[in-house]
Amino acid sequence: MNPERWAADLFGNVKDFSLHVLDFVHEKSTSSNPPAAPPVKPLGSQFVSFMNRNRVSVGLGSAAIFLAGLSYYKRYDYVKKRRAPRAPNHQKTQVMVLSAWNSLASIIAHDLDRRGFIVVVLVRDASEAATVSMQQRPYIQSLIVTQNEAVERFLSSFSNQRGPKEYALRLRGLVLVPTGDSLYTPIENIGKDAWFHAFQQLGESFANVSRLIPVLKDQKSRIIGLSHGILSAYEPPNYAIPSILSSSIETFLHTLKRESGLRVVCIKLGNLSFLNYDHSSSPASGVYPPAVCTERKVLNKIFDCLLDFWSTPNRHVGSRTFFLIHISHFLPTCVLDVMFSFFHKTKHLSCALVKRV
Repeated sequence: MNPERWAADLFGNVKDFSLHVLDFVHEKSTSSNPPAAPPVKPLGSQFVSFMNRNRVSVGLGSAAIFLAGLSYYKRYDYVKKRRAPRAPNHQKTQVMVLSAWNSLASIIAHDLDRRGFIVVVLVRDASEAATVSMQQRPYIQSLIVTQNEAVERFLSSFSNQRGPKEYALRLRGLVLVPTGDSLYTPIENIGKDAWFHAFQQLGESFANVSRLIPVLKDQKSRIIGLSHGILSAYEPPNYAIPSILSSSIETFLHTLKRESGLRVVCIKLGNLSFLNYDHSSSPASGVYPPAVCTERKVLNKIFDCLLDFWSTPNRHVGSRTFFLIHISHFLPTCVLDVMFSFFHKTKHLSCALVKRV
């Protein structure tokens, strides 16, 4: 072995080892300082990069939101502007019958008249007929049920029609409007006169509907009944008469549908005081309390039931109606008593959101 070559290799190895040691020491000495963070992109640049990476998803989502908003706006605008069909000469041909006349029936009659219907109100005597005439609406007329000749003439007006079909009158439907007062009193304090008066008015309404069944079947009309959904389901204390009347209305509508084959719709309201409803009691400031059963919702439901091709036999207006009807079967009576008392005492039961002058 050449000693000079061996010494040169040994010197080179020692030199390389020393250089590696120096590099290692330098790296360890500088490792305590963290590396510089990468520059942060501004929020606008991040948003642009996200949009570029998800162009398809963002485009489809934006289109879906736009179409949903447009359809909702068109539906809302259509609900306000929709009207009953008319003859080619713009004459009214759709006839509606109201079973009784009271403050709630007045609201329904005015709304149906505004929507293009001819409204006929069944009344008991000349005094009620004069009240209807005071509305000063040419297409809201009264029909005294005790005058048999007038009733027969009204019924025959749908069968003895001449001329084109599009100009003929059509009986679109009948609205069963409850009558009476929402008495809040213990059952032991209800006298004979109160019982007799309540059931007499209810029986007269049922008799009026029964008398019109032949022409209703011939015209393929619909019967719409307004009922206390809360009272018939829960039957709260001190509401004996309204609870019985509500259950009677629902039973009558169910029986009428089964025996006559007519299309019957029961609108269950979430308002506890619509029997003695008075739209004139609305606050003049226009600030109305939150209502379960609003006037506008009820009127829209009635119009939907009249002109929809298919309608469910029961419709609920107001969240409290649906809640108390379906949840009351699972809650104890004490809880329902507290809820019912709260709804009654807070006075959030008025259904006048649209004040009519």
